Amino acid sequence: MKINYLCDMKRTIAAIVIIVVGILLYFVLAPSSEQETTVPSQEPPSEAKLMSKSEIATLVKQQSRLYSAEQTAHKTIILSTAEKDSISTLLGTLKWTRPWSKSHIEIPINVTYKAYIDLSRITEDDIHINADSSITITLPDPVIEMTSCEINHNKEVYDSQIFASQKSQDFINHHVTAAANDVWHEIGRISQDKILNSAKANANNIIANALLGSGYKKVNIEYRHGLNINGLTIDTGKILGNIKY
Repeated sequence: MKINYLCDMKRTIAAIVIIVVGILLYFVLAPSSEQETTVPSQEPPSEAKLMSKSEIATLVKQQSRLYSAEQTAHKTIILSTAEKDSISTLLGTLKWTRPWSKSHIEIPINVTYKAYIDLSRITEDDIHINADSSITITLPDPVIEMTSCEINHNKEVYDSQIFASQKSQDFINHHVTAAANDVWHEIGRISQDKILNSAKANANNIIANALLGSGYKKVNIEYRHGLNINGLTIDTGKILGNIKY
């Protein structure tokens, strides 16, 4: 009987040990209830990560000026002059054209332009964030920049009669400068559109790529209503002041 009792006790103790070990292993290896109920990620949805207007404005301004390809226009300045003489008399001033004093001048010039969009002028008022995670940006007017103006001396013409006066440097520069200022308005609309469309395409690509990479689903690039290609600013910089005949 005693032997049977000891065997029963051993089996009971072994069972208890197995149960205790099993309970300990359960609590050690099984996932806790906190882990089971926690949301996989507490990060806000993607919309909350989208850049603010001020951040967008800062990002766009960093791109500075975006230029188009160059476009060269040609113009020939034609000047026909004759010397005027006068004399004062008791009857008034008499004026006449000096004989053999005519001059005929032809000055071909080549003017090169680029268009640029100055993104440093972007403000938060130009940026509209839409509810569908798209964004609309209105860009400033393109500026036409004159990058060079050169006289083609190989094709210039200067014919003068014997009593014609020599034309001064200031006279020539004045007419070249005036003509260069007008060249943009005289070149064909196709050439003008080519310059502007190139600048717009560069701006659209740079801005769209930057903002699509920051989480926006769609980027709309616009320009102000009523944009007139012939009303754009012509930036001559220091080019005209450096033209020398």
